[in-house]
Amino acid sequence: MKIRNISKNKYEIRKGSLAATVLLTARNGNWYFRSQGSDKKIAAKTSNREEALAIAANRIFESQPETSAPKDVSIGMLCDRHWQATQRGEIENAKGKPIEFQHSKQIRWAAEKLCGTKQLNRIRLSDFAEKVNGLSKPISKFKAKLFLQNQTVIQQGDEYQKAAGTFNRTLRNFKSLLKPELAETCYSDLELDHAAIATIRNAKLKKLEHKRFKAADKDIMQKLDLHYSDTDSFTRITKQRMHWNIYVRYWLARCCGLRKSEIINSRHEWLVKQDDQWFINVTHTSLWQTDEARLEGWSSKSSNSRMVPIPNWLAAKIRSEKKTDQPDEPILHIKGSCKIHSGFDEAYRREWRNALDKVGADVESFKKPTHHLRGEFVTSVAHATGSVVTAQAYAGHSDPLTTSRHYFDPTRVKKNVVIDPLGQSLS
Repeated sequence: MKIRNISKNKYEIRKGSLAATVLLTARNGNWYFRSQGSDKKIAAKTSNREEALAIAANRIFESQPETSAPKDVSIGMLCDRHWQATQRGEIENAKGKPIEFQHSKQIRWAAEKLCGTKQLNRIRLSDFAEKVNGLSKPISKFKAKLFLQNQTVIQQGDEYQKAAGTFNRTLRNFKSLLKPELAETCYSDLELDHAAIATIRNAKLKKLEHKRFKAADKDIMQKLDLHYSDTDSFTRITKQRMHWNIYVRYWLARCCGLRKSEIINSRHEWLVKQDDQWFINVTHTSLWQTDEARLEGWSSKSSNSRMVPIPNWLAAKIRSEKKTDQPDEPILHIKGSCKIHSGFDEAYRREWRNALDKVGADVESFKKPTHHLRGEFVTSVAHATGSVVTAQAYAGHSDPLTTSRHYFDPTRVKKNVVIDPLGQSLS
């Protein structure tokens, strides 16, 4: 029998091909155990941890005779194995770093979408071996659900783009569950259905034409800038701290191109002055807490920090709004736990729609405020420098293709640049 400590008082017990997760609880000098997923606690009647784990293993496995590796593995079993391996830091990304738990969650969500149920233990891997129109049956059924409307197959237009994006994201995440290296590590004791795996891996993504970013007219942006320059413009907001949060969120996206998560987790220690110019150093953060506020630790989307120039007036404004002596104080004024930002997000989107109506802009064209402001920032930098590479570095993208595809409006860049080293000398 093998025992591995997963976290505090949580253990994985293995006996041959059988495995179980056990949670221990100490009470009145004795250990109580229960298997994960069960609410029933059983007294081990011992104060010794090792003895309690042995008793738990015997109790859990006594009614489960040891057999050979299961031949018909469920999707739920694979998702559980993937999650546990993620928690132990055993699955690495392309950069050789352990993947985050959020990725494992996305894989489970993708599996639930493809299988059409949250009861993934009822869906077998072998179900994916049966083909329909060249695709495995569950994938083909999911595709038909996305692309079939009123008994007509969607083949073009905005509806196709939306459906294809959903299909590609879901299928790409689900394929991550069956990477070849996982079969040799996390699933090594399972007898996987290779025909089903091959069918899943051979499923093609839909060809998708990426919708180019389109910058707003200059007069629209000037009116928006004027609107957001004065917090008294936010007439629908009642809380004063929310006025500041909306103000700074707009300008950090507008002038620095920061992502939504980066803005929410931004700290005063990010502000750095070099040669009379202020920069914002976007980097990883840790837990911040006072008597009435709490902000969770966070890792940026990029593994590397980046320095982005920030207007001196904006840096001065942010520094003047500092509330505590802590250098890592969040730039946004938070109260309570800031782990869930739904209330703030709704207020920000509501003010964004109100501002668009006020300046006479089409709300449908600017549904995502932070995404659009990042695009305006990237386009402005590329226009000023004549290079998307600089904009890519400021935006924090690892690939310039991402910058040019999703955040750059090429029609705004001057194209009548003539390179003529000899000039009129030979004319």
